[in-house]
This record gives sequence, C-alpha cells and structure tokens, in this order.
Amino acid sequence: MNSERDVDPSSREQTAVAPAAQGQRVSKDGSSGSALWKTVKILLLDWFPRYAEIRSRARNARRSVSLELRRHTHSARMPINTKTFRGFTNQFLKITSQSRNKNQLTSCDFNLFSLLPVNENRHSAILGALLDPNSEHGQGAIFLSTFLHMLGIEYNLCDCWGVQVGKSYVDITIKRLSPRSVIIIENKCWKAGDQPNQLYKYWYKEIYLPRKTSRWITAEPNDDRIVYLAPSPDKQPTDQSLRRPTDWGEDEPPSIPWQLKPELKPRQWIFKKDVVDWLNASLRKLTPTNYRMIEFIKQYIEYWR
Repeated sequence: MNSERDVDPSSREQTAVAPAAQGQRVSKDGSSGSALWKTVKILLLDWFPRYAEIRSRARNARRSVSLELRRHTHSARMPINTKTFRGFTNQFLKITSQSRNKNQLTSCDFNLFSLLPVNENRHSAILGALLDPNSEHGQGAIFLSTFLHMLGIEYNLCDCWGVQVGKSYVDITIKRLSPRSVIIIENKCWKAGDQPNQLYKYWYKEIYLPRKTSRWITAEPNDDRIVYLAPSPDKQPTDQSLRRPTDWGEDEPPSIPWQLKPELKPRQWIFKKDVVDWLNASLRKLTPTNYRMIEFIKQYIEYWR
C-alpha cells in the first residue's frame, strides 16, 4: 500500500503549519507578537536608560543647589530640597513686597543721616546740641537730665550746666558751676585710635588741675565722669591713654586714680545700645505734637541701629 496516497490532505496542512508554530506564537486575532516584543526591547534598551540618566541629572542639579544654599546660609545640617528652596524664594518675594509697600506709605527707608557726610565731629556736634539745655531745640534739660540720670548724677532745676563741643580737643565737655562737676565725653564712633595719654590729659586739665589750683573749689560731690563713646564693645580705652606722659614730672599722678575714685573710671557707652537707650528715654518725655524733634530723634536712632 502506498502510504502517500492514503494520507488525508488536511493532515498535510497541519503538518506544514506545525513547524512554523513552533518558532512563533500567534495571537487570538491572528496578528504576530513580534511588534510587542520590539516595543519591550525599545523600553528596556533605549527609553529606560535615558529616563535614568535624566533623573540622575536632576538629582545632581538639586544637590548642587542645596550645597550652594548651605554654603551661603552656613547651615550644613539643614536639609534643603527643591520644595524648601521654592519656599525660601516665595518668602523672600513676600517680604520684599511688604517692605516696598511700607516704604511707599511711610518712607521708612529714607534717612537724612545716611545721605549726609556725618563724621566724628558732626556726631559730637549733634550730641552736644541735644545735651545743651540752652540749645535751639527748645526742650530745655530733657536730654541732659536723662543723660545725667543714666550716669547716676542727680539733676536739680537750680543747677547751672553748660555744654562745650570741641574745646581744648575734648569732644564734649559738660560742666556745672556749683557744686563743680565735670563730665568728659570722648567720641570714638569710627573706632579712631587713642592719642598718646589722651584721657589722662583731659582728666588732668579739666578735672584734676582746677581742683588742685583753685582755692574756692572745696566740695567733693563725686559727680565727675569720663564717658567713652564706642561703636562696639571691643573698642575700649587703651592703658597708655590712662597713664601720665613719660616726659611729665613724677610729682604728678601716675594715672587716672579711678581705683581710689571709682566714678572716674571711663564708662563705655555703645552707640547702638546706650546712646539709643538714652535717646529713647528722652523721646518719651517730648511733647507728642513736636513732630519735627520726634522725627529727628527717630532718624538718628535708626541711623545707629
């Protein structure tokens, strides 16, 4: 029997199709799965690496911004990310806008003293004019009495005080005739160095010598003071400024005797603190309708702050 003749034609088609089906799957709708496999290969070999690279670049960029912010803020422990950076930016813009609106309404950023060349002598003139009860400000002894109170000196209405600016190289000298009292104010607002034996010479001429040579000065009220105005606490009177010049006679005091008279020890006043406190205390005593004087004092306070 010839086997080829007895074979069913349909079986031949199944036999021919079977080998092809072994190497390729056929979907339900008859389409090949090779297109899906190509898509998977593109995702795995092309798109995913690119996506990973993009994420890596973004992460590095955020890290660079974070390090830069930490360098400027000096806070290496502070975690900064994109959200935090955006919050800082929004807060900065908000504060800037509020400050601009406030300045538009009140001109709070405008200060006359920041526009004028105010040097050490000019500051002494301003302070001296405020302390002088006979000055043009017309406020009498408001500023002087507040200043004396802060120095521990009692002010009486019957006292006769006078203020001098720049006399005998002393920045500001305040004197009372009876009982005699002298207050020496040395202004070092720009951190100028002490001249040789500077405070000693001032004390010797203005306080010690008149009491030594004048017979009628007998009272000892212990109201003599030396005030040292400085811009910061680190500006202190030097030791040589308190000592006697080397070319003077040995019969003169070797230094300012503040150990025997503690009131003569130079008192450091910081502009941003003590001077501002004195001006604020005086400001509360002014008449509320004295807008001109009030604004002047406020601007001078703002200048030092």
